[in-house]
Amino acid sequence: MTGSVELKAQELNKPELTPRSMAATVGATIGFMVGPGSIIAPPIGLFMIPVATEFGFGRAGFPLLMLMVSIFAGTVSPLAGRAIDRFGVRRVIIPAVILSGLAQLTLWGTAGSAFAFIAVMALIGALAGIQNPVAYTRVLSLWFRHRRGFMIAIAAALGTGGGGIIVPQLVERLIGIGGWRLGYAGLGVFILLGVPLLIWLLREPATHIAKRVAVGQAPSSLTGCSLKQAMATPTFWMIMLALVAASASLVALSVHVPAWIADAGGSSGVAASFLSLLALGSIAGQLGSGYLLDRIPSAKIGAPFFVIAACGAGILTALPPTSPWIPFAGLMAGMSLGAELGLASYVVSRYFGLRCYGQIYGFVYGAMVIASGAGPVIMGVAFEINKDYLPAFGVTSIALLISFLMFALLPSYKYNVGNSHDEQSNDLSEGVKV
Repeated sequence: MTGSVELKAQELNKPELTPRSMAATVGATIGFMVGPGSIIAPPIGLFMIPVATEFGFGRAGFPLLMLMVSIFAGTVSPLAGRAIDRFGVRRVIIPAVILSGLAQLTLWGTAGSAFAFIAVMALIGALAGIQNPVAYTRVLSLWFRHRRGFMIAIAAALGTGGGGIIVPQLVERLIGIGGWRLGYAGLGVFILLGVPLLIWLLREPATHIAKRVAVGQAPSSLTGCSLKQAMATPTFWMIMLALVAASASLVALSVHVPAWIADAGGSSGVAASFLSLLALGSIAGQLGSGYLLDRIPSAKIGAPFFVIAACGAGILTALPPTSPWIPFAGLMAGMSLGAELGLASYVVSRYFGLRCYGQIYGFVYGAMVIASGAGPVIMGVAFEINKDYLPAFGVTSIALLISFLMFALLPSYKYNVGNSHDEQSNDLSEGVKV
């Protein structure tokens, strides 16, 4: 018995920064880069006019199409999470990435048929629900205990942030050469180029894989609650309300603030600066929240990010759209937008464990995706009713303050690093016998 305890302690004290764990981190970064956060959202504005003109969707129709994609992705996400829990990351995510690349290539042949274009976009939405952050955050959660928050933040910041920089530039050049069809085809090739790297680098710890092979499913030694048990707790719904309200609000701001500036005759430079500082703030929010989550054992550390974003939305109601200070509101909103992903994955693992992490986080992430698609549509409808964005900006500020309040009231973690109930500790302790 003593020997078992000593071996358990040795296993838990092994260094986390190893060649294999860092390879998995690079693999997760590649996954984020070829994922929907980089492929679907950043180039939307570049595709909107040529696609809407081709099929007669109009300016309102294209956002509704993107809402459809979000609904498909959000609906499939919990099912994908459950499959990842049962069969492992690689068996689920690699086929989804391949199919996503092929689906983007298929859009090349939909010119002239609105029905075919919508059908393929629906398929892309469903595949986006599989190819979501659940897989990559799960891999990193299994490799890292003490550095979990920061390593997830690095992978998301470099992957999604890097993709957000590369993809729009690539799409813009391809559309200029061969129109929107070549733009989508280029995205398909970009995704498929990442597949060999994912196959090579994205791997769960060997001990975890061995247990799944032995029992034919997710190892029972991973502790945590089921989705049904999680949903029976107030903590789950506090997290859901905070993240859904923030997702809808922040994505709506990112879509409509440039239009608000343009409607008032503001310079394109102010709008571009707003989007640039939004992206910069997103990277800072991802890295900052990840660093703090690993050092302060409380979810309350996420609350200030929502206050900062609420203040940014408040600035929009107080200043004219031509003000040179408007881009700083983008920086403030971006910090919360970036922090969201790391906060969501981290608090799910700490409050509900890793046994059903994929299914629980898949449900939460799915709701966030649907909210991010609905937010711009709701703000657009509000603008049509009021002929003014200011009421919507005010409501956005209130929603972000609600997100702050929910995180500020969250209880202590249930699965803390280093205590006897830590989900990763239990995973590693199994199979270490004398």
